[in-house]
Amino acid sequence: MAGIYNNWVITKKYAEIETDAMTSGNKLVFSRLITSSDVMPQTNLKSLTDSILGTVTVNQTVSISSVKIDSSTATVTGIVSSDTCTLDYDINTVLIVGSYKGVEFLAASTTAVNPWRMPAKNVNQIVEYTFRPQFTLTNLDTVSTEVDPASVATNERVTDEVANLQTQVNTAKADRQSIWTKLLDFVDLAGNQIITGTKSFSQPIIGSITGLAGNDSNIVHKTGDEAVSGIKTFSAKQMFSGGAKIANTTEYADNATRANSINNLTNLGQNIITVKADDTPAKWASLGTGFSFFNDATLPLNNQPNRYLKVENTVNNSEVVQTAIVRNNAKAAQYTRTGNVTVGWYGTFTLSTPTIALDATAKATNPDSPELAGAMPPEHGGTGRTDGKAANDADLVHKSGDETISGTKTFNNGIFGEYIHATKDIVTDTNLGGNGAYLNYVHSNGDVRADVNVYGGQVFMVGGQKNYGFVDMGYGITGFFSRMGNMVVFCLEGVTNGVVPQDLATGFVLPYGWRPMVAQHVLFDVLGVQGLRVFDINPDGNTRFYGAQISQGSYPRGSGFWFTQDAW
Repeated sequence: MAGIYNNWVITKKYAEIETDAMTSGNKLVFSRLITSSDVMPQTNLKSLTDSILGTVTVNQTVSISSVKIDSSTATVTGIVSSDTCTLDYDINTVLIVGSYKGVEFLAASTTAVNPWRMPAKNVNQIVEYTFRPQFTLTNLDTVSTEVDPASVATNERVTDEVANLQTQVNTAKADRQSIWTKLLDFVDLAGNQIITGTKSFSQPIIGSITGLAGNDSNIVHKTGDEAVSGIKTFSAKQMFSGGAKIANTTEYADNATRANSINNLTNLGQNIITVKADDTPAKWASLGTGFSFFNDATLPLNNQPNRYLKVENTVNNSEVVQTAIVRNNAKAAQYTRTGNVTVGWYGTFTLSTPTIALDATAKATNPDSPELAGAMPPEHGGTGRTDGKAANDADLVHKSGDETISGTKTFNNGIFGEYIHATKDIVTDTNLGGNGAYLNYVHSNGDVRADVNVYGGQVFMVGGQKNYGFVDMGYGITGFFSRMGNMVVFCLEGVTNGVVPQDLATGFVLPYGWRPMVAQHVLFDVLGVQGLRVFDINPDGNTRFYGAQISQGSYPRGSGFWFTQDAW
């Protein structure tokens, strides 16, 4: 007789877990099915809790064979077999156990109206009972369909696996066919193939390629005669093993000259300077930027080495720069010089590169040229030295080192130095003007040394005190400044030789070395005239009279002091 069972009853715990799974992202797993001989009232199933799993008589427990979700229903299948049964029993109660976050719980249960009888194991006969409860799902993503692969397989599960395998086989066939089709589009390492479309290579192609480019008629080829139009700019020198005939230039007969005649510059001509007086920056500037060959060793050229291979001339406004490559037996030496069309040459040619290798053809040209040995002969404007110094180096004043200089030296501009050691007193003119000079003054007896700031007026020293006096500030008024350390004392006096206007900018600028840190307002009065006047001195040295005008023949008197940050 077929077994009859009541409806399945889900537990409160199952409902709670399904709700939690909707928000946590975790999945509920149906793990196993328990069959028991215990008899329970159907009405008691709603109150069952997880504790029943520890008290119920477990006759058999099997893994869930399949979980199939269709629409909003999950069908859970469990198969119980006599093959694992040791004693005959009636299947009175069936429990479904789930797992959530690794913890088992009671999910659902049912009781028998008319139970199936499960016989003990018999090798001659196997009895199987299938339980297939259905759960209505609130959210399909809350339930996992994974089952134990070792569980008894159902027909549905086998059908699904077969369909899945067939899908994978079909996909693999399609992929394999796609790969074979794609291989036909690849370029083989060997054999002849026709390649269509534009191919861009990120690396140079090694080997030969036959065929014409799409723009073959517009490109320059290695062989054959072709007419090239437009201006072509080359980033490096162009080397020609044979002749190069260019319009408006000379076609040189020897290969060595041809090989060196093209440098993206204008050909200025051969031996274009024949008179020594013409070898000037102005003359070269008039010739323009370009190159020239000098093959005549006897030319009377100014400041030139013995013999040239080539001279490159560069003109930039009024400046002229020249590079001369000079024969040096099997090698060449490179010299440079610069000049100005107005000033002239700044100096003679200076050796810049002593070992420029020449090719065999160039070696054969002018084989009798002298060995330069890295030095330019004095008869051609050089120094005859290889250390870069002038021929008369011993007679020149240098930027560093101790040297003795004889004779009177006149300086048109100021002298700026740290010390001047004198065997006699240093005497200055009454009014030097201009930029003046900064000197370390040394009295001849050696007992006084202090900075002297020489400007218009007289500067003299008293002990360690610097004085700047008898300064004409206009209208017969003179000033006297005395500095000790960073403090400057000022006195104003005189007899006016004219009317001093009201609020007058004097035009007198106090020199550096005496200027105040902030603007100073020195009060002074005029003898016999009521009221004070102000003499202003600004940090930039500009000065001004403020107050009422001063009559001619008046006697202004005043004094003040301030601090300065100017160098001593």
